[in-house]
Amino acid sequence: MKEARGNRKAFGGVQMVVTGDFCQLPPVLPFEHCVTCGLETEENKWKGQHVCPKHGVFKDIDKWAFRSDAWQESGFTHVNLTTIHRQSHKAFIAILHKMRRGIVLNPGNHNLIVYHPSDTRDAIELYTRKERVKQRNDEMFDKLPTEPQEYQCLDSHDWKPDHFEWETMGHIMKGGALSGIHDDRYDAKVALKEGMLVVLLHNLDLPAGLVNGSQGTIQRFEKRAPHRMPVASKNSGGYGSQNGQLLLQGEYAVYRQDKIREFAKQENFPGWPVVKFMNGLERTIYADCTVTELSVGEPKIVISRTQIPLTAGWAITTHKSQGMTLDRVIVDLSGAFELGQAYVALSRARSLEGLKVISFPVSAQGCNAQVKKFMVEMFGPNW
Repeated sequence: MKEARGNRKAFGGVQMVVTGDFCQLPPVLPFEHCVTCGLETEENKWKGQHVCPKHGVFKDIDKWAFRSDAWQESGFTHVNLTTIHRQSHKAFIAILHKMRRGIVLNPGNHNLIVYHPSDTRDAIELYTRKERVKQRNDEMFDKLPTEPQEYQCLDSHDWKPDHFEWETMGHIMKGGALSGIHDDRYDAKVALKEGMLVVLLHNLDLPAGLVNGSQGTIQRFEKRAPHRMPVASKNSGGYGSQNGQLLLQGEYAVYRQDKIREFAKQENFPGWPVVKFMNGLERTIYADCTVTELSVGEPKIVISRTQIPLTAGWAITTHKSQGMTLDRVIVDLSGAFELGQAYVALSRARSLEGLKVISFPVSAQGCNAQVKKFMVEMFGPNW
């Protein structure tokens, strides 16, 4: 932003509002590629660092945004947001607050979390390992007698080989596949069936409560209907729909609109899934296009993935559940390997009534030392 705006102030002199929760899970493989040039780094697990052949060492403890030079330069005013919107049960909120701060739960807290009555029919199961998630989803998918419908993602890039950063960042394009977005929220291939439990992976309709994490069941598949697909809005902001069409907002609204239509024109396109959600609403689910800018200068490097924003609703990892609100969830924290996994998993639940915990080891609890130090420095010992 400094280069684009010709301004050496932090973020090019633009006023920034940055939000997030460092007490949740840390970035996945943050230094797999050099943050300066994009080259793949070599990991040294023993020393907790990655090494770029051009730009040297990146230490694991520096993976947090607040450790970066940009953060220090910004002069942010830090505000601790304390209003809880997802949960309303006071005892549950108090326990989650303890877990977020890394405070060991007392026996009464533990018993309330593990032994409370609940209704978890058709609940999604949260696991710490991808292998267990895949096993469970494959098992339940194969049991459905209906025919599978497959969707191949549409990966695109707006970038030419003569771009000045091609030499250092061209590794993201290999055989037409966008390896640079292998951690995208949407899978490269999605297989769906009628009768399948699914989870929505983006905010579809906030006023209606259809948000990232909404659970439902596929009722049928509809033929493509171009006149009903999402359309770019003429307004620069806001949220909503017009004549039954979802309005796309932002700088890349037209680009996203075009990619969604291109996605629907793929050979053997099976139609759009229709999902009935747990709140009783039924919606046709169209493709969504996520756009990422990779370049640090002009012209911009833009990559995108277009895919059906659904995933199997029988099981999911704690990492992928971040940001979701789940009405019914069963949590298994055996095999936990990262501080904060317990807090992330349990705080996805909207209520105790929709939460069942079948494994709750101490190893899954706690708060990262660097994060705790930062929070105490910013907000005091009782943050």
